[in-house]
Amino acid sequence: MGETEHADGASASVGAGTKRSAPDGEGGVASSLLAANDDVSANADRTSTSASSSKRPKKSSTSIDPALVASCEVASREERLRKNRQQARDRRNRKKTLIENMQRNVVVLSRMNADLRKKNQDLVAQLAQYGVAGHPGALEGIEASDAALAI
Repeated sequence: MGETEHADGASASVGAGTKRSAPDGEGGVASSLLAANDDVSANADRTSTSASSSKRPKKSSTSIDPALVASCEVASREERLRKNRQQARDRRNRKKTLIENMQRNVVVLSRMNADLRKKNQDLVAQLAQYGVAGHPGALEGIEASDAALAI
């Protein structure tokens, strides 16, 4: 049996006559385990025919090499870390975009606010120029509301 190394760092066992490779992306570790388990089963089947004539106990077809399990655990940990780094990178990019959009909105809304304040001051000046007949306190209320908007 030999080991083949894939571009993503995962390794898969290659048994006698059967070649399996772990697919890139998700499921690579599980495929490696299945391939190794199939190879162990194939070896157990080959030895069971000769073992039955010599009365030796059958080898369990579910046994998996501990070194293979350890290497698969390392590979799955590396895959998990790779995905976590990618998700963190994506989150940082989304956050950066969101902040940039908010900053643009602040600029636009600040300009709109300044324009509205200017229009309000112009209207208050026009009211003062024309005066409000019979309502001498009308301008005080308008100036008070303008002061409240300045907060």
